[in-house]
Amino acid sequence: MFALLASSSFAAPCAAVEPIASYRARLGSAAWGSDSAETALHEQLPQLLLDLGCLSEPLTPTDAASVHALVAADASFSGDARKARGAMAAVQRTDARRAADAVAELPALEALLDRQPMFVMGEGFGTSLAARVFVDGVETNTRTVGQPSVVQVFDAAANPIGGAWVDASAPLPPWVAFPEVACTEDVSVEDILRLASVAEASYTALDVPGFESALRGVAVRLPCVSGRIGTAQASAIHRLEGLRQFAHGSDENALRSFQEARGLDPLFRPDPSVVRPETALAALWEQAGRAPAGPWVFQDVPAGLTLAVDGVSTSVRPAMLPAIVQVSDRAGSVLLTLYTPPGAELPDLSPYAVVAARALAEAEPPARRLYAELALRRKADTRQTALLVGSGAAFTASGVLFLVNADAVQEWSAPQTPASRLDSLSATSNAAATGATTSVLVGMGLLAGALLTR
Repeated sequence: MFALLASSSFAAPCAAVEPIASYRARLGSAAWGSDSAETALHEQLPQLLLDLGCLSEPLTPTDAASVHALVAADASFSGDARKARGAMAAVQRTDARRAADAVAELPALEALLDRQPMFVMGEGFGTSLAARVFVDGVETNTRTVGQPSVVQVFDAAANPIGGAWVDASAPLPPWVAFPEVACTEDVSVEDILRLASVAEASYTALDVPGFESALRGVAVRLPCVSGRIGTAQASAIHRLEGLRQFAHGSDENALRSFQEARGLDPLFRPDPSVVRPETALAALWEQAGRAPAGPWVFQDVPAGLTLAVDGVSTSVRPAMLPAIVQVSDRAGSVLLTLYTPPGAELPDLSPYAVVAARALAEAEPPARRLYAELALRRKADTRQTALLVGSGAAFTASGVLFLVNADAVQEWSAPQTPASRLDSLSATSNAAATGATTSVLVGMGLLAGALLTR
């Protein structure tokens, strides 16, 4: 479940980018080689993990193993055996020599090593457009099942998007799939398609810099599209993504992109100069045409919003294929455009419902807004009057019941009252007192409601 539109327009998640050499020196100087270093390591580790998102370049596998070793030591000091064992497994997998060095520095870690031959299984995720994703120092779209990972994401211009140590049981951070984008201007769909054509032409001409530059252009602009994207246009973007994935050696994700592209525009036939016959790319394209339709997932959409998936207004989207998702208000204005990688969950859409409701209210003619306010005020006045009348009735009933209670108490106390009436008078007094108190409370509540009603 991974990564999306990364570009040089994405702000780094920190105030300053740290040179990798500086960070490597901090890793090497972290105090943890003895039990007495427990406090020092516990104080240093959070900042080291936080700064993973600020590095000037990817870590090496040995660097990533050092991060895992520090986490293992800290977890061991804290008594978290599960976390410590998982981190040491990641050290072994990433750099066996570093695992041996870690045990030499802190012998307590030796008990956490798995001496049996390790069988590891990878969990694949989709990367998208111009993003470069590194897991434990290796550019890949897979993380190991059951083990933690050091995940870093960079844009095509090598600017950091984010970085984190991710526990085995934790989901990937949200900035992996949906990094924040600051749009400075609206972008037309035609501009996106023009850049997609440039990318295809560069791919055909084996112009790698031109291909990557056009990809960055699409990555920067797609989240800022101001109009609805049609199915054929979405298909063109998915074809471009398939080319990118194939060029970067990710055949599985290329297949998924081609499958979505062919499903959206089944009559499209690629230019033979782009998808040359009898090549591996052509085989993937043909395989995508034969692949069965995948599962769908329902997408809850707040009231006042319309969801479009690859140009189709709907309430479902592909579960295991990529999709371009757009959210619009009732007037048709596009509020959100996202390239959604396979399996990724969309962010919370409720803030866009608030924006849509505010825009709808501001678009109403002044006269209609005035009449609506007058109608609301009239309803409030009617409700306030009803509450005041109810409060007055409750206070009146309370007064009557207090008089009944007073009469019953007076008669009960009179010397001439026969003994046979005392129980009856006592019950009447108690009931009247209880009813009077209740009426007072109800009257006060109704009065408070009336005073608060506008």
